[in-house]
Amino acid sequence: MTGPGGPDPIGTFEAYEKSNNISIAFGIEYFLRLGVGWNFKDVESVLGPLSSGEVGKAQASMSDFGLLLQAPMVEILERATSDSIQFLSNIKPYFTLSLGSAVNNMGDDAVSYSDLAQADPLPKNAITGLSLELGFSKKAGVAEWKVLTFTLAREAEDLLVKRSADGSFEYQSGWGEISFFKNVIGGKAADCVNLHRGWQLNVCEFVYLRGGSYAETKQCGNRNYSTSGFTLRLSGLFRLLEQTAPDVLGDDVVSFVADHIDIVYDHAEYSDHELLGGTSFNALSIIVR
Repeated sequence: MTGPGGPDPIGTFEAYEKSNNISIAFGIEYFLRLGVGWNFKDVESVLGPLSSGEVGKAQASMSDFGLLLQAPMVEILERATSDSIQFLSNIKPYFTLSLGSAVNNMGDDAVSYSDLAQADPLPKNAITGLSLELGFSKKAGVAEWKVLTFTLAREAEDLLVKRSADGSFEYQSGWGEISFFKNVIGGKAADCVNLHRGWQLNVCEFVYLRGGSYAETKQCGNRNYSTSGFTLRLSGLFRLLEQTAPDVLGDDVVSFVADHIDIVYDHAEYSDHELLGGTSFNALSIIVR
């Protein structure tokens, strides 16, 4: 914190947001794959000291609901014809269409840090997306191994909060202003519906390269930037070794690690924006199964 006398610090504070979550999901598969999930979260947000001297602190409870529908076209064709489509040492084409939709941060609460008269709505938003993934896969044990795939994806997002001139607000129902054909299929950001576009190249489930963009309408922020990133995954490396050099996995320790531990490194960054360009994100995940 600084005061009116100059830029010298007169104090410090730590701002944070914390969320405790409970998630429940289930999936079914019969030709098509359907997954449905619900998430409840209890959120605590601390901004720091306010002008009144109080600590800006708020708590709220909210929930998310989402579903994912996938159509594995090659598998559907194989079941319908009772024929196996494969070539080159059991490698076969991979072609999957996916449709996903979610409504996040649902609840009747408002967020207030000091004065209820200044309460803000929850950031309730709706997301609907479509993706196409095609390439080649191979059976590796009981699992399907994506040897080489390319994915194109598009996602529309709308903030489901309508504000009035007097400062009041109300939540929209359903998916707000999102038009599946205009926004998702047509790829147009309009009516304060923002648009995410992206592509991904997967090599042996070991290396993933990504690129994309984010488009926001002029009347609702006008943020437009490009994105890029990559992922390295240990389980993909072990899967590759299993197929090309199986003797390497003969060691008990290596075999145990391959079966039970996965390490994932993710990197992403923004570009082509005066303020956001150069912002990067890095994550390291250790998964024990």
